[in-house]
Amino acid sequence: MSILGTRVIRTEDPRLLTAGGVYVDDLREPELEGAVRATFVRSAVAHARITEIDTSAALGQPGVVAVLTATDMTDIPPPPPNVNTAISQGAPGATARQQITALTSTGICVTCHSLQDPIGFGLEGFGGDAMPRTIDNGGAVDASGQINGLPGTTAPITFNGVKELSTFLATNNIARKCLATNYYRYARGFVPLAADLPASDKLGQAFVDNDQDIPDMFVQVALQDSFTTRRSAETLTQ
Repeated sequence: MSILGTRVIRTEDPRLLTAGGVYVDDLREPELEGAVRATFVRSAVAHARITEIDTSAALGQPGVVAVLTATDMTDIPPPPPNVNTAISQGAPGATARQQITALTSTGICVTCHSLQDPIGFGLEGFGGDAMPRTIDNGGAVDASGQINGLPGTTAPITFNGVKELSTFLATNNIARKCLATNYYRYARGFVPLAADLPASDKLGQAFVDNDQDIPDMFVQVALQDSFTTRRSAETLTQ
């Protein structure tokens, strides 16, 4: 009997959860002899301009084979010819908001930045160390922001600071449904296609209609048939 369109109860979980599974660390293939691990280190400071990376301390650690930075990635293709990649030095008294606006408010950059930057500007009340601030680089912080192009609206949604932004998102049905839909994608590990779209839509609508909290949403995902029942790859793409 074909499993297409048929409920198939998961049978492999007990084996995987009771020391019967095989994971990457369990592999002892000859081809993996001497294989090394990779670790990615990101900047710990938001809005930082990285001028230099000293890799000597990391290279001096036992077992470290290599430390690679952007300067080692010589095969990265260049940006499109109409993108200005020059980095200008910040002017004294110019806040991060003013400098970002000056760099992204014209040319092709404005296409994306006109949507994302006005939201981020509402977070300017916090510095790179996540501490509240009222002064940035000698200038007064402007934490006003707006949401442009929200479906169902004809004018930008304005707010001032992170508290007003969070209040709007927590009470807006479009944002709440978007949260539930994207959590479904994160929990399942893939973008829902035809076979899973009804489950994704049902989760988002229930989150809105029943005024659920986030823990309620977690439970609802785990209880869905699409989560507890395995299907073939063919079914997922139908």
